[in-house]
Amino acid sequence: MGTDSVLFPLGGQSKWIPILWTMLCVVVISRVLRFCRKLQAANNLPGYRPMFFPLGPPGAFFYSTRWHNGADMHWARRFQMYKNGENVSVVPWLGGRSAIYTSNLDVTRQVASGSHKSDFIKPSSASRILLGWGMNLVAADGEIWRRHRRIMGPAFNNDLYKLVWNKTQKIYYEMLVVDQWANKHEVSVPAVQKITFKLALFVIATCGFGISFDWEEPLKSENRAMSVQKAFRIISDTGSFAVFAPKWVKSLPFQYIRDSNTAHEQLGKFMRDEVVRRRAQIANGEIDVEGDNLETRTIFNLLMKAGEDEDGKYSLDDEEVVGNVFVMLFAGHETTAHSLAATLGFLAVYDDIQDEVFEQIKSVLSDHTDPTFEDYSKLDRVLAVF
Repeated sequence: MGTDSVLFPLGGQSKWIPILWTMLCVVVISRVLRFCRKLQAANNLPGYRPMFFPLGPPGAFFYSTRWHNGADMHWARRFQMYKNGENVSVVPWLGGRSAIYTSNLDVTRQVASGSHKSDFIKPSSASRILLGWGMNLVAADGEIWRRHRRIMGPAFNNDLYKLVWNKTQKIYYEMLVVDQWANKHEVSVPAVQKITFKLALFVIATCGFGISFDWEEPLKSENRAMSVQKAFRIISDTGSFAVFAPKWVKSLPFQYIRDSNTAHEQLGKFMRDEVVRRRAQIANGEIDVEGDNLETRTIFNLLMKAGEDEDGKYSLDDEEVVGNVFVMLFAGHETTAHSLAATLGFLAVYDDIQDEVFEQIKSVLSDHTDPTFEDYSKLDRVLAVF
């Protein structure tokens, strides 16, 4: 009896072993076939074969390492990614779709332009990170893109560029006073990005939204739990997390997650209140975007005014107005900040070029102290260094 009771379960287990092996083989073969199909979809281009897709969960949640490609893959692989060609495939073998990365600018323009100019479309799944605040020109496609372009186009004109010039000058002088640079012969800046990011954020937020920041005292939201400046920065840093993270992850008790949730909640409320307030001011004439006051010609005001002037077919709703300004803010301020930082770094390395630029500035400003918007075209060497 004792022997039978032992042999019976062993015999039963032995029957399951072939079944388990069969199931394992089916899973492996299906994975291999799926991987082959994804390779074929990428035209069998050489490239990377990570476990997960770099721009989707869970791959996007981790930094790139020797064995993993994350959302920062372009930076982490910047020296070798396009070393052997301008087109690189990324085909994950476990989870996620295949993709083709390119460094060819002509191809990028054709693909990114959308279906209104080519056969390529802009899938909503690829634009999720751009749609957090509403539909916008970058994420839109087809007829929706044309509607946004019709409203957005006139907002970018010389008056706006002059406003950017004046605001940048004002913020710069404010920085000199607050940081006490005016009385110093030499200023040490360990990380210039700390200044360029703040400057770019202030300029774009001021000229885009009409929100006035103080270099020393950040603007607070109504409940004063977090400054608007800090909320902008946090949202910029946690954009991928806010879009791709599941709801249960956003409820975890970590400071990073709490800050992200607070920033999105407060800035969302702040912008909704601003839309209501600005519409009322434009309606009762307090804000005249067609007058001589450049301060009122922010992108935010111009978009709302243009939407009211158009009929319902071409107007933008409140969410679309906020979405367009936000995408310009977050796409623009990082690019501007990095460009300024890199330019200043190269000027510091190449003293001869720095001297040439400085001499031209002195020559153009020989009869006045502050540069004006009319001096823009004369500063060709300053423009060349960018």
